[in-house]
Amino acid sequence: MTRAKTDSEGTVLSDAVKRKSGHDSVKIPSYLRICYTAKGPVRLTPTEMQILSFIHKHEDRPVSKSQIAAALDRNEKTISRLVSRLRQYQIIESVPTYAENGAQLANAYRLVGLGKRE
Repeated sequence: MTRAKTDSEGTVLSDAVKRKSGHDSVKIPSYLRICYTAKGPVRLTPTEMQILSFIHKHEDRPVSKSQIAAALDRNEKTISRLVSRLRQYQIIESVPTYAENGAQLANAYRLVGLGKRE
């Protein structure tokens, strides 16, 4: 039997886990997933953290919720709900984008409400 690796505080360190999609994911401790917003502290889910990472990489570029869902191997309804929650807490904002002929394209998302506790 092998023992789990732990850090100096005794927290178990997990190896990266392969998901069905083949992406590596690492469990983030819940105390690191607290985001301080204008509305107070908000505990983010692991999927919300992945959405924020995706938005950070694609900031100010049009991206649909279905593209985010496909990239994160999640259901589009789940992504829609979580993006709405992130917008409600003013962590992200959506910026509508338009084609030259005036047709609306996918929204561009921007991180706006991430901050450190003061």
